[in-house]
Amino acid sequence: LTMAVLQHLVRITLAVFFLPLSWPLGHAKSLDETVDFTEILVGNGALPQTIEACMDLAKPPTPRGRAHFAIDSRDQQFNLVGEMRRYATRCIRGQPYNEALLMDPNLNASSYFQSFKEDARELYPQYFEQVNELILGEGDGAAILASIDNPQLPPTKLAGRGNFYLTTIHQLEHSAEQLEYLTYKGKLPREFLELSLTIKYSVIPGIAKALDPGCMYINMHDRSDECRPDIRTRYYRMSSHDIEAMHGTHNRLVYHPQQPPRSHLHPHALNPALDFPAIEDAYLRGSVLSIDSFLTPAALFNLRSLALESTTFWDAKVGYIGSYLDDGLSSPWLDHLSRELQDRLPRVLKGEPLLQAWFYKYDSEPASRGIKVHADLAAVNLNIWLTPDEANLSPGRGGLVIYDKLPPDSLDLGTFGAWNNWENEPNMKSYLSSEGGSSVRVGYGQNRCAMFNSALLHETDEFRFKEGYENRRINLTLLFGKKPVTEGWRPSG
Repeated sequence: LTMAVLQHLVRITLAVFFLPLSWPLGHAKSLDETVDFTEILVGNGALPQTIEACMDLAKPPTPRGRAHFAIDSRDQQFNLVGEMRRYATRCIRGQPYNEALLMDPNLNASSYFQSFKEDARELYPQYFEQVNELILGEGDGAAILASIDNPQLPPTKLAGRGNFYLTTIHQLEHSAEQLEYLTYKGKLPREFLELSLTIKYSVIPGIAKALDPGCMYINMHDRSDECRPDIRTRYYRMSSHDIEAMHGTHNRLVYHPQQPPRSHLHPHALNPALDFPAIEDAYLRGSVLSIDSFLTPAALFNLRSLALESTTFWDAKVGYIGSYLDDGLSSPWLDHLSRELQDRLPRVLKGEPLLQAWFYKYDSEPASRGIKVHADLAAVNLNIWLTPDEANLSPGRGGLVIYDKLPPDSLDLGTFGAWNNWENEPNMKSYLSSEGGSSVRVGYGQNRCAMFNSALLHETDEFRFKEGYENRRINLTLLFGKKPVTEGWRPSG
């Protein structure tokens, strides 16, 4: 729980990889430069110990900082960057209970919670300073409103993605469900079940009342008619009472599974029976691909377990939540998958690194509709669905709709972000209508991969899944390549 304990744990982990034990902060390099992570790790500098310093380590301030840590297939660089990310995440978000317990078998939940409470209390002054600026419209108040969900800002900032203060009811409902799941699975002690009940029956109803004084809220089905329609997805600034009631654990790394690497019995992440040359041929002809049985059973099991167990879903969107490669998402099976894809699809990926990866986990409320029309700034997009087909109440639907249109040629990196925004969806829909394009629908299927040019406009298809934590729709997205391909691509099947 202390920085000394955390550093000791990191040293143990790094020793497994025979890596240097400390690294200095380095200056961010251009995306066009080759980043030698050995240089960063071999120096004599101390491990960073503040959230801001660890943010600089995890997300250097480059124009597209996530790409600074793009992972390629060279083993040493791959392992070094993975260890840097893992250390930075724990520096920023805290040490998971299961890892802390390995270091101190006598650890109890009360002392674990107390460490998070103390951290939260230390952050209160700067938090309430930001709130006052926001309320009064002074200082950075306007900037906060204009840039909420900024992945380059630390979670101590109200505008930072997955920060310690902003939340939504649907995100807290997921947190409570996840803690309950982990407790019943024996991964966490009963005190975390008590925390789950506190969130469900104390914190959430209080937030609903604060957002809408006339609203009586128990859950998405048990609420008064007076509750506003967006009550579950509206952002709320947590009070000190809310933070204390949750023991300071909101958007912290409470649990992260220790997953086994590949073995002689389970040597692959990708299904070795797939015809990869044929997949490459079809993709290079401009096809949108739907590939079934994409992962091996071992990879599917471990990646789905990661999505269910890891408390890294800190980014609350409208109707879904996200966990990202540059902010907590890590697993040896994700590493294996990335490297195998680069080995198996050389003509498609062309040596391009894994730029970003994320899990998105969706709300099961009937009104939820997933992600609206957008494009992703990368070369190749792979979407893999993880939830069992039995949870899908609309067979043949619930996957992706991919259009044969790219964003307008007039856009550049400076204007793309504002255009490629869910609030701009009416204009994007008008653009698609005026262009007279067609679309390809890839139906949902567990262990099915939709593979396509990432610059093509696409959106979540209408979906309806069973209620229950394990039935939530989950997709794993992998983005390869620094630049989107914008010419010569049209879906053909």
